[in-house]
Amino acid sequence: MKNLVLFALTSILFFGSCDKDDLPGDLPSCVKSKVEDFQSDQKNCDNASVIEYEFQGQTVYVLSQGTCISDGGATVINSGCEDVCFLGGIAGITDCNGEEFHLVATEIQIIWQN
Repeated sequence: MKNLVLFALTSILFFGSCDKDDLPGDLPSCVKSKVEDFQSDQKNCDNASVIEYEFQGQTVYVLSQGTCISDGGATVINSGCEDVCFLGGIAGITDCNGEEFHLVATEIQIIWQN
C-alpha cells in the first residue's frame, strides 16, 4: 500500500508539473504576452509556431500562423514587440528589411509549436 501511495504521488508530481506550453523564462515580458495570445488564437491550427532567430544583429521572433489560413503568413517582431516585417502571405514575401530572411537569419530555438 505504501508503494502504491508513493507511486501515485510521484505520478502526480511528474505529470502535473509538465506543461507542453511552458515558455522560456528569459523571454521579454511583452513577447511572452504576445506569444500567449498567439497560442490562444492559433491553438487549433496545425503547424502554427513561434521561433526565435538572430537577424540583422538582433533577436527576433517569427509568429507563423500555420495551416489554418490558406496563404497565411508570419509576423516578425523584435524583443520590444515592434513589427520588423511580414513574411509569406498571398504574395509569398521572403524579404525582410532588404534581405532574404531565411537565408541570413539564424534559428535560435522553437518557443512554441502546435
